[in-house]
Amino acid sequence: MRRHLGWALVSVISLAGLGSALAADMAVKAPPPVVAPIYDWTGFYLGGEAGYSWINAATNYPNAFPIGNATTNHPDSGLFGGHVGYRWQLPSRWVLGLEISADSLFNQSVHSTPSGFPAGNDAVIRANWMASARGSVGYAWNRSLLYVTGGAAYLNTDGLTYLPFLVPQVGTNYSSDRWGWTVGAGFAYALTNQWLVNLEYRYANFGTTTYNVPLFVAYQNVKLEQNLVLVGLSYKFGGPVVAKY
Repeated sequence: MRRHLGWALVSVISLAGLGSALAADMAVKAPPPVVAPIYDWTGFYLGGEAGYSWINAATNYPNAFPIGNATTNHPDSGLFGGHVGYRWQLPSRWVLGLEISADSLFNQSVHSTPSGFPAGNDAVIRANWMASARGSVGYAWNRSLLYVTGGAAYLNTDGLTYLPFLVPQVGTNYSSDRWGWTVGAGFAYALTNQWLVNLEYRYANFGTTTYNVPLFVAYQNVKLEQNLVLVGLSYKFGGPVVAKY
C-alpha cells in the first residue's frame, strides 16, 4: 500500500512539473507580429476639379505697319470641370496611371495694340474650354502619392480685333481648336478607402497658329502658353482597398 502511495505521489509531482514547464514555454513564446494594412491605389476613379488658369497669348502682325506690331493678352480665369482615370500600384509602391480631364474657362482678355496698323485697336482673345489626356508615374507612401504627369492638351479659343468705339474689324475674327502638350506634378491623398483629394500644377504649350485677315491681305500669329493649378476630389471604384506587405 505504501508502495502504491509513493508511486502516486511521484506521478503527481511529475505531472505538476511538466505543467509548469509547458506554462513557462507558453509564457515566453512571442505573439505573431501584427502586419499593418497598406493602402492600395489600384482602381478606377471619377471626380471633379476647380482651380485657376494663367494664359499668355502673344499676338504679332508681321506684315502690319510698322513691321512687327504686336500685343500680348492674358485671358486668365478660374476653371472647373471633371476627370476620370485609372491607377495601377506595383508591388514596389510605384503607381502608374492614365487620366482624361475636361474643364470650362470663363474669362477673356482685351489688350490695345501699341502702334501702327491696327494702331489704337483692341485685340481680344477668349479661352473657352480645355481638355487633356495624360499618363502619370508616382510613388506611394501608404495613403500619400507624389506623381508627375504629362500628355496631350487641347484648348478652344476665339479672338477678334476691334476698331475704336468697339467696332469689329472685318476679317480679324477667328475660332480655333488648339492642340499641344502638357507636363506637371501633383500630390494625392486618400481621405478614406474611396475618397481621394489631390493638388496639381501643369504647364501647357499650344504653339503658334497663323490666322489670315483676307480683307487687308494680312495675317496674325498667336502663340499660346498656359499655367494652371487645380484641386480635385475623386471617388475610387472597385479594386483592392488595402494590401499587406
